[in-house]
Amino acid sequence: MLPKEHVWSSGRVLTKAQRERKRELDRQRTRQRRQQTASHIEALEQKVRGLETVKSDGENFESYTSPNAIHSLPALCPATITTSSTIHVETAGGSTDPLKGDECQKIFTQVLGAAGAQAASRVCIDHALNQDALIRGVLYGWDDVAVNGDFFCPLWRIISLLDSRIFRFSATMTRFSCLYMTHQLLLCLAGATPVNNLPAWFRPRPSQKAIPHALAVDVLPWPGLRERAIFNPQLTAPNKFWNDIIYLFRFWWPQPAADAVVIDLTTKLLAFTGRYHNSVRDIHMWRVDKDFFASFPETVDDLIPGAPLEWPLCLPGYSDSAIATVALPLPLPPAGDSKVLTREENSATQAMTDEMTAELNDWT
Repeated sequence: MLPKEHVWSSGRVLTKAQRERKRELDRQRTRQRRQQTASHIEALEQKVRGLETVKSDGENFESYTSPNAIHSLPALCPATITTSSTIHVETAGGSTDPLKGDECQKIFTQVLGAAGAQAASRVCIDHALNQDALIRGVLYGWDDVAVNGDFFCPLWRIISLLDSRIFRFSATMTRFSCLYMTHQLLLCLAGATPVNNLPAWFRPRPSQKAIPHALAVDVLPWPGLRERAIFNPQLTAPNKFWNDIIYLFRFWWPQPAADAVVIDLTTKLLAFTGRYHNSVRDIHMWRVDKDFFASFPETVDDLIPGAPLEWPLCLPGYSDSAIATVALPLPLPPAGDSKVLTREENSATQAMTDEMTAELNDWT
């Protein structure tokens, strides 16, 4: 009778030659798996090294002066940008009717409305996958998320639109914090997670539940500012408010930007560090540059003064001319309701708004 180890559980008995052949196949498969794992880890380590490469000498960055200061990004920005207070884009002519200058608030309102129309069953609630998608989208582009993943959550698409329309030229840590917390809010609006998952300061105030208001107000992290905007709707109506709040916002992160992100070697997913999670849920880290109060002095008691400007993260493969800086304007109408846009400005802005509206309508 053959030893027990020579008999399969099914009762099949292997000959000596069959056992040797099986062992050789097992060894080959093991080597292949090790090689694949090593290649994957090497690729991930390259990305980690990229996260640790942060500009320290500042030689490729222009000095920051104000939210109206503009720096050239020829590789990233297809529009023709000038240093005036307006944005000129090379497009076909269109209507010359003046816009109202409230497109920023409309975009936020549409985005939140689109999230609320999503079925909870279609939304990704896996915390690890959501983190990986957000980090990968900011650092490597949202096309990388779509290409590398088997699943693309509709909320990721909404976040990617916000990133490209509103936050694309903000600093890396600012993009991380704004998009992360906005995504947490979208999960609640879609009914996928409870409101109690939000930090206490980001949960709806009684006035938000009782008084009709522009949904865009709900994305503001400071509860005092949200209430002020609800009781004074004209505060957030013009683009001037949104331009300033976005480009003068400072997420206080005194550590290197690379300390905010790690790679989970078990899941091979990018993730935020515990230190970053603690910071992003602390309202004292959400600050605004003091220049904001020059235009909106009534909000001085609602906000926390900001820290010095932080620079975006620099990654391998990005040319110096293609490094995003923090002072570019929104691709939207300039602030001020009384400003009449040129034909090119009006046409470009209207086309972009129509495009986003069409995409949002596809989800609802």
